[in-house]
Amino acid sequence: MAGAIENSIIEPAELENKKSAPTPHSGGFFEVEVTRDGDKIIINSVGTVDNFSRSLKLELSRIRGSFPLFDHALFATGIIKMDGSPYIKGDFGTNQSSAGSIDFAGGNPRFEGDIYIGPDGDSETTVSKPSWYKLDSEIHNLPEELEFSLPPYPEFPTSLPYYGTFTASWYPSPPYYINNSGWYDKIDVQSELIINIYDEDLIIRTNDFSVTGSGKVTINKMGSGKLILYVSDKFNIAGSGTVNNHGDPNDVFLYYSGTQTLNPAGATKFFGNVYVERADIEIGGSGGIIGNIISGGNKIRISGDASAIVRALYAPNADIYYEGSGKTRGAVIGKDVHMSGGSSIIYDESIKDINPEDMGFEPGKGYRRIWK
Repeated sequence: MAGAIENSIIEPAELENKKSAPTPHSGGFFEVEVTRDGDKIIINSVGTVDNFSRSLKLELSRIRGSFPLFDHALFATGIIKMDGSPYIKGDFGTNQSSAGSIDFAGGNPRFEGDIYIGPDGDSETTVSKPSWYKLDSEIHNLPEELEFSLPPYPEFPTSLPYYGTFTASWYPSPPYYINNSGWYDKIDVQSELIINIYDEDLIIRTNDFSVTGSGKVTINKMGSGKLILYVSDKFNIAGSGTVNNHGDPNDVFLYYSGTQTLNPAGATKFFGNVYVERADIEIGGSGGIIGNIISGGNKIRISGDASAIVRALYAPNADIYYEGSGKTRGAVIGKDVHMSGGSSIIYDESIKDINPEDMGFEPGKGYRRIWK
């Protein structure tokens, strides 16, 4: 049945909530039923021999190119270590199978969800916990290790008109405006910059982009276009600076190629999707990035009262550290993940509806099989 669906011999919609007739097999018979759970197709096969029945369930999830499914609150390709009293709402897991790959022997975490470990992992040893800790979560073995790749990082545009340095200061009186795509040495926002966007994407390339003090960048959408921001050297948002405050995060996409740590500190807010090529990311204070975060870097730190309210924090090559009361909402994929203090990760079901193109992936075809 799975093969027929995967090879487009029959459409899943034609099978939904239908059960096959009993089919003779090996001295008994089997029946197959197809149902749907959101974007997932569930194939349930029940075999019966001599009045004994056993079921096997196969879940088909659509693969969109190399786009991850984001079906865990947290998934690590390496280890998960917890100290203090962190909180995870949703399933979480690791590809690892060795002893202590999930380690909270020094903490008292809270979980609402199941735990997944590598295909060869032993639930008694792969998860390390204090002897007094009562673990209510079920532990499952992955049918196979999960693989994650980064979307292609783009070449920066070279055919834009050149405008030098642009400063949105307090004198002359704000607001200041950008209405067309362009290449700048520096954009320095101290007051208010309004970017008018019509049906075509507005593309800005700059070496240095800075929003400081009470500076703000307002996106004024008058069509279907987006702001695509390419920053090659330095991105600085500090104080109470904001970009697209309370706007739709999918209206802004930032590509950052610099080596300086991306650090939206203070009370800053950036409503947009961010793809960091190689730099570390640090979110502290009450600052936050509201949107998807994709990182090809090696380290991400979320600390203090920071609240990075993201749909996806996708950094398969990075060590991710949650400290203090740092928290994210959505889904997190990293390498080694360390949680301490009162930090938290809360799964958001809306992540299942995310558009691959909003994260720079190209949509593809096919299904991923998960045996239950």
